[in-house]
Amino acid sequence: MSANKNTRGFTIVELLIVIVVIAILAAVTIVAYNGISNRAKASAAQSGASQAAKKLLSYAVQNNDAYPASTVGDPANIDTLTSLGITNGSTTYQYSSNNTVVPRTFCVTATTQSVSYYQNNTTQTTPAAGVCPGHGASGAVLATNQFKNPFFVGPFTLVSYANMINPQLVIVGGVRYLQMEATSTGASAMRINSFEDRWAISEGQQVYVRATIRNPNASNKTFSLALRFYDAAGSTQGSVLSGSYSSSTIGIPAGDTAVISYNTVAPAGTASVLVTPSRNSSNAAIGDLTQVTGVWLGSVDSAAASGDTAGWAWNGPANASTSTGPVQ
Repeated sequence: MSANKNTRGFTIVELLIVIVVIAILAAVTIVAYNGISNRAKASAAQSGASQAAKKLLSYAVQNNDAYPASTVGDPANIDTLTSLGITNGSTTYQYSSNNTVVPRTFCVTATTQSVSYYQNNTTQTTPAAGVCPGHGASGAVLATNQFKNPFFVGPFTLVSYANMINPQLVIVGGVRYLQMEATSTGASAMRINSFEDRWAISEGQQVYVRATIRNPNASNKTFSLALRFYDAAGSTQGSVLSGSYSSSTIGIPAGDTAVISYNTVAPAGTASVLVTPSRNSSNAAIGDLTQVTGVWLGSVDSAAASGDTAGWAWNGPANASTSTGPVQ
């Protein structure tokens, strides 16, 4: 007798079923792993924010309710946090404080592999997902606007300068502008509190300036945005460096608005820099008006922002200090 063996392989349908089952199992495994991993990251970030906040609150108890000073433009504040035993590792930290307001405030952000939680002593006293205003989420580039009142909000002193008079605030289309009037046909500059508050920098430092200028006059006019660099000598105001008055010029049609920007490197001997927007001498006439808003002054290029901008924070009193946040 001979035995007949009936052998066969898998059919196409059976192979497809096996492949689909394996794919489903793999997908379920990946989703489960990602969920566990994300929960672990969140837990580490929450714990980091909570522990850091406790150390900062403890510090305040021993220091008349004041928090450690934070470094303007450096939300990481590694030295400040390290002194309290808060060090970067798998979790990284950012910290900012403001001891000029009542009550004094702090905010700390803890990030574990792009998952961030933050805590402060006023509005969020337990860890919450996200970052403090002025801190960077997942590698965001941060910048500091050195101009202290970029949108001219709140009380401040208006100062006439260099053939410009009648300083006043005007609102056009809901936008606040600083307006000045020219008293001559030559180039005229304007300065106002923050314009006078020069930014202390050093030679070789990159400087970016930007502003929105409106031409409210009945004819086309030319406007400039300039940087004046000062050395540390002379009076308390310092001395203007030779050849250091540099600017960008733009023509603006009657009734129109334009953003004017300029950047350069601080020349040798620089100790500070001042922003000076002006009406240019081209087509100039006595009585010409210049309207300015949205001023940016910093070491990186960005649209104007302040501590009132989403994601940004004041580094001191509102509308009277520098502000930090993500590049706009």
